[in-house]
Amino acid sequence: MKHLAKKLLGVLGLVLGLALTGCEKKPADAPKPGPAPVALPAASEAFTVLATSDLKDVLPLAEMVQKATGVPVKFTFGGTMESTEAVQNGKANADAAWFANAKYLLSDPAGQARVKLQEKIMLSPIVVGVSESQAKALGWDQPAAAAKVTWSVVAKAAQNGQLKYALSNPATSNQGFMALMGVVASAAQKSEALTAADVNRAAIAGFIKGYKLVGDNSSYLSEKFIEQQGTRVNAFINYESWLLSLNESGKLKEKLTLVYPHEGIATADYPFMLLNDAKREQYQKVVAYLKGEAAQTWLAKTTLRRPVNSEVAAAQSSLFPQGSMLVETLLHRPRAGGWLD
Repeated sequence: MKHLAKKLLGVLGLVLGLALTGCEKKPADAPKPGPAPVALPAASEAFTVLATSDLKDVLPLAEMVQKATGVPVKFTFGGTMESTEAVQNGKANADAAWFANAKYLLSDPAGQARVKLQEKIMLSPIVVGVSESQAKALGWDQPAAAAKVTWSVVAKAAQNGQLKYALSNPATSNQGFMALMGVVASAAQKSEALTAADVNRAAIAGFIKGYKLVGDNSSYLSEKFIEQQGTRVNAFINYESWLLSLNESGKLKEKLTLVYPHEGIATADYPFMLLNDAKREQYQKVVAYLKGEAAQTWLAKTTLRRPVNSEVAAAQSSLFPQGSMLVETLLHRPRAGGWLD
């Protein structure tokens, strides 16, 4: 995956300058990528967790975990890429890490060696939120038609000027990078074992033509999307949970129709990863709580991420769109035995 990522971002760099000419770019004083992870005191008795910045909404869990398990939890937050590199380089200075996904981290032998255990906590696929009027114009407002939408169809709509979207910077964010991966998978007509050879520059260039609102974090993009919906942009590519929250916010000019490209969905599964084996007992207590009914229900209702606990998922199913066909995009496995699960 490391070679695939480098090639994909290299191609992106070549086409992005031309494709984004005239697009609004983030002003100089706008929010910048998340800071590098903050070093924690070595003597701290807390169970320290390095989380990516998109998980700031789970901060109340620290108090909940301590009350339920007696384990004091302390979160620090950083951007996806710098947090991944901190773990790989052994500089995370944390007992555990919590990312949207760990595929990039675990594609590297150094990352594999750092992660002692991991457990998936919740799920949120990356989807295309389209303004209801534009979804109707494209014919994507009907379930039968929406079920046939692929990333190639999305890319074609972007190339033709029908889809003008906001997306986090693929060079710094998981959702941006994985959206590009969906386009690559669709163009290659495969959803498994993608490699650098599968990168189709023309397909990416077509997709990028619709990239009208650029930013390094979802909070900034949401503010600008709310301002410019119906003028410069009519779609937002992000995690399902983020788009559902936007729909509930009451701030949009019109709600978003969520479209799930069926042949190349990338799902954030939020693995909670043990880095410090000396804290295994605390880790197991925290994980048991996070996967239990109370935490899973809170996560579903508060963050709109799908529970991994099947009983809670059934009980909270009304919170989420039903019937979407989700086929996971799989990347080239770096070694026999596949990803560390």
